Amino acid sequence: MIMTRKHLTRREFLRAGGLLGLGAFFGLRGCELFTALEGEPRLLFRQLEAGCAAAKEEAMLAAGRGKITFSGVMITPNPCYELHAELRAMRCASPGSSSSARCPNTFEVAITAEAEEGYCIECIGSISYQGEIRPLKPGLYTIRITHGGRPVASAQLQVD
Repeated sequence: MIMTRKHLTRREFLRAGGLLGLGAFFGLRGCELFTALEGEPRLLFRQLEAGCAAAKEEAMLAAGRGKITFSGVMITPNPCYELHAELRAMRCASPGSSSSARCPNTFEVAITAEAEEGYCIECIGSISYQGEIRPLKPGLYTIRITHGGRPVASAQLQVD
């Protein structure tokens, strides 16, 4: 038997959405992802609610005591996508050198979306997320957030 992906109309989705609504009500929103190298900051990432696009694609960054927090919205072809995030140390090219070294306190949060199997409503998706980079030593950090390789936000933040 070959399964094909069927797109639901908004009415069909709302009719079938009773269980989905209960899952969201009880906080069953997704998993947290931790990635870390020995002695390096780690990434805490959590996907929040997904629905038909009601917001624009964006990301926000803020510094705190020993951490940087971020949140945002990623636009997808439909709401049935799972977000993944990876913390990447950025490289800088040295003047007059063909190799690049790691830039101190400079990171990229690379967020990608993967389509889920099964039925889905036919609308442009909007998926919210939030996360943290921690533990961070006091200092100035440069952070960039990308959605599917596209830069969405970047900032220099002072961590206490």
